[in-house]
Amino acid sequence: MSKEEDKLLDHSYDGIQEFDNPMPTWWVGLFVLTIIWAVVYLFYYDITGIGETQLEEYHSELAAAEQKYGGGDSGSEAEIEIALMSSAEDIAEGEKIYKMNCASCHGQTGEGGVGPNLGDKFWKHGGDFKSIANTIIRGVPEKGMIAWEPILKTKKIVQVTSYIDQKLRNTNPPNGKEPEGAEYQGE
Repeated sequence: MSKEEDKLLDHSYDGIQEFDNPMPTWWVGLFVLTIIWAVVYLFYYDITGIGETQLEEYHSELAAAEQKYGGGDSGSEAEIEIALMSSAEDIAEGEKIYKMNCASCHGQTGEGGVGPNLGDKFWKHGGDFKSIANTIIRGVPEKGMIAWEPILKTKKIVQVTSYIDQKLRNTNPPNGKEPEGAEYQGE
């Protein structure tokens, strides 16, 4: 077996000469495999339509996530039936939701922080049950509170509203933020 000799081309660019060697076999093989893969991909996704497109895959994953975790309700406020939930399970679930989503701004005990104090009797957007629920549903974008309707199901919104109404309201937590809004006398 004879070893190939390097062949020097007879032209020069700025004093640099180049060799005329063949490409490495593994490199050519990789190139051919890439071309074959591209043809298979083209047939699988575009011509036959067997594979899901990115958009179809996104929609199927979104539907699976909504089924697993529960998406927000699409109903408007007029369609949403808001009523106080008083069972221990609903209040406990409302507390979990509050601590996970609300406590970072309103404090663990509703004392306020970035958001207003929920443990006193002063309310900026109405202190009755429906007003609290509507504030959670719509949010207060000018103050940085997002609308929770697209994120939480109606039942979860009512559970957290029930928790605020029954467990945080009028508790006057220590280190509470100064009162904001109008005094709410009760229902």
